Amino acid sequence: MLLLCPLSFLFAGKPKSDQPFYECSYEHPASAGPCATSPVAIHAVLPEYSEEARQAQLAGEVVVALVVGKKGVPSDVHVVKSLGKGLDERAIAAVEQWKFTPGTFKGHAVAVSVTLPIYFQHCDTPGVHWMFPAPGSEFSMAEAEPGKKTACRDPLLHECRGAIGVNSKMACAPELIHAPNPEYSDEARQAGVQGVVVLRLVVNERGSARDVRVVQSIAQALDEPAVAAVKQWKFVPALCNDQPIAVNASVALEFGQCKTFSVSAGPLGSQEQSH
Repeated sequence: MLLLCPLSFLFAGKPKSDQPFYECSYEHPASAGPCATSPVAIHAVLPEYSEEARQAQLAGEVVVALVVGKKGVPSDVHVVKSLGKGLDERAIAAVEQWKFTPGTFKGHAVAVSVTLPIYFQHCDTPGVHWMFPAPGSEFSMAEAEPGKKTACRDPLLHECRGAIGVNSKMACAPELIHAPNPEYSDEARQAGVQGVVVLRLVVNERGSARDVRVVQSIAQALDEPAVAAVKQWKFVPALCNDQPIAVNASVALEFGQCKTFSVSAGPLGSQEQSH
């Protein structure tokens, strides 16, 4: 996710200066030639459905290709798999607002070519839909429990599950493994109470949710069930130096017609190109 223009003698074997790096992956392992670590999204904006696509009940995947520069800013955002009916344009406009921690090659920030799938799901069923972490939020280190020390110097928490190049010195974000939904009462539904509740919590060293609190409220009738449900959530805890650590996190829960979370984004992938 970064652009690299250092002196050539420092980067033997790097791509041509006007071309970004591949992301190291199963398709492009480091043994096959120069590749960079994966960019990490730190601010994500999800596109909204176009009215034309909603009326057509269009669902599917738009795949966007982009270059993440050495300052973590996306460029050359374009669609490589299209859905049409305005969704391609919505996906591009959203991804252009993303921010990343840049990818690196030999410890230096470089430009990296990646792809990003955006999933559009037609969803009219009232209910509760969650997103963890909340869009645009970041994980951060939390204070260790009394009597425990956190010897983690990595300020970034990476999505390590299934990623390439993960090592024991990296700090890995928690993984949600059990998420019972909050109660959405008939009274609240009939009264038309709906919207997004955002909660802040600590995922502790045992993978439990602690200190759950509301940071974006709808109404007490929905805030309280949201907090009660998230207190029951279970995680694979965050790790650093192969040791579980406590982290701060955010979760968003949408009550209602599934308007906000009918769109989701998948993991970054490698973009095919020739060097």
